[in-house]
Amino acid sequence: MITLFLSPNNYEKSKILSQELISINGWKDQYTVTSKVFSQFAAVLGDLSLGKCNDYTLRKEMADAIFVTMHIINKEKIKENELYEIGFHGYSIHGEKKIGKVARTYQRVLGINDYKPTKDFQTELQLMAKRVLAKKISELGQCEGTKYQLGITIEETTEISKELSKRKRGTDNREEIVEEAYDILYTFLYPKIIKNISKKELNQFITFQLPQIRAREITYKKK
Repeated sequence: MITLFLSPNNYEKSKILSQELISINGWKDQYTVTSKVFSQFAAVLGDLSLGKCNDYTLRKEMADAIFVTMHIINKEKIKENELYEIGFHGYSIHGEKKIGKVARTYQRVLGINDYKPTKDFQTELQLMAKRVLAKKISELGQCEGTKYQLGITIEETTEISKELSKRKRGTDNREEIVEEAYDILYTFLYPKIIKNISKKELNQFITFQLPQIRAREITYKKK
């Protein structure tokens, strides 16, 4: 699901760098980094909703947020099929069964019952995000509609940080973290669509950011 945003090359580079940082610095250190990045990204989205964020800052912070999501995927060994099940087929949280999030979103947000996906997972997610955004804009207007959906992304950065904090304290909440990983990756689509950020453009930022992250998190911390 993270390949919605990462090219195959940047996926491999991000995965390797994430594993390296967790190995060298430890998860507690990288948890702090992850929480800080999500907080910064939420602040940028808040500025964006007020029309105060420049395009460069948004793309840079989004690239960083995508990278630290790779930390979570690596640390919890989250498989693509787990995210697929959450989206399409349904899943369980400590024995409580839940319907797939795609069907739930169509039902609760778009008012379409018994929606049956007809396309591949990533295409369905992108189409759904566009439909949800369009509906909210039709209800609230362009400004308030986009602000509302950016608020959903901000909320998800908070939710995943809460679950990571519990995990850091020893709580067995992997199932919740996997669910939140799905949510944060899906809601990353809202700022991407709103600001018309192409995958190619985003990967240019990620390509630039990865050496910067490595220098900051390994070279600098060794001094």
